[in-house]
Amino acid sequence: MGSVLHPVGERPAAVYWLRRALVLLVPLALIVGLVWLFLPKGPAPLAAAPPTRPASPSAPITTPAQTAAQTPTASASTPSTPVAPTACAAESLSASLAGYGTVKAGGTQPFKLTLTSQADADCLFDAEVGTVELAVSSGADRIWTTDHCAKLLPGKTLTLSKGKPVELGIDWPVKRSAKGCKTTKDVLGAGTYVATATYRNVTLARKVMSVTAK
Repeated sequence: MGSVLHPVGERPAAVYWLRRALVLLVPLALIVGLVWLFLPKGPAPLAAAPPTRPASPSAPITTPAQTAAQTPTASASTPSTPVAPTACAAESLSASLAGYGTVKAGGTQPFKLTLTSQADADCLFDAEVGTVELAVSSGADRIWTTDHCAKLLPGKTLTLSKGKPVELGIDWPVKRSAKGCKTTKDVLGAGTYVATATYRNVTLARKVMSVTAK
């Protein structure tokens, strides 16, 4: 024990302490070197990314809605086919029936039937027997009717436009009618008579008049 703390020899004590220090330091240095050698190294520094070029301006994006708005449709340039007129509805017609207020039996009453359509679209008015009738009556007695003589009516289809009146002239010989465009020899008595214009069995207008004796 004393030789360890107090070296004995011909050389100075410092030499022996230096040797002992070297003996201890060499193995310690080896251990430190081995530890450093096998310790995991830190991550390698990342390479600097190459500078990026500024993005070039992109072309504007066109949406389907914009494309549809810019492209004219075929329907916009193609004219629509006009709709053919249909038969006039009685409810869409306004009518008036004019004539003398007083006529003589056996004379002539020149009726004027004026028709005006109130419909927005043009319509067709069939001025013929079976569709239009002008009749004269006295109370319940049917005196005269255009149904007995087709030639008393125009016998054609008229096109009526909104607000544009059309006039039909129909003469009554102030006699009683019979089938086949005939009149009877009966003499009409004096009194009040009523003329009625109908279209498709709907009353359009009336005219009240007086018939006097010859």
